[in-house]
Amino acid sequence: MHIAQALKWMDTLECRVSELYDMFSADYADDEEVSTIFCRLCVDEKCHQDIVQYERRLVSQNPKHFDNDSEVDVVKIQEAIESIEQLMASEDALPVKEAVAYSIKLELDTVECYYKTAIQLANPSTAKLINGLGMADREHMDMLMSLSTTRGWR
Repeated sequence: MHIAQALKWMDTLECRVSELYDMFSADYADDEEVSTIFCRLCVDEKCHQDIVQYERRLVSQNPKHFDNDSEVDVVKIQEAIESIEQLMASEDALPVKEAVAYSIKLELDTVECYYKTAIQLANPSTAKLINGLGMADREHMDMLMSLSTTRGWR
């Protein structure tokens, strides 16, 4: 798979995660701490999407620098997108504890996927960018785990 295709899927994932966190922020508006955390995560994910879109533009403008196909497996990314879309289509809001647990798992899966993707990419600048996104997702996971621990959900 060409890096442009992998970045397209990553762009979609960042968009869906942002939308999910925005939904969670609204769903739990009566809990200021939880709503604020999800709002911050939403904004961060929009920034991540901007970074991926920037990298997509670089790839399209400089195809010779990114002409190697890689063995990037986007199945986990596609599965995450599908899971998020199903959750968002549901008419019932998750209990807050389940939303936080779902988000922790989502961030953990994204970290793992981005790390594997970064390792497999031939272009060092792209690999560095994707690895940086994975590190940011680790920070999100830590924030959510801290909330879960503070609330006694873990």
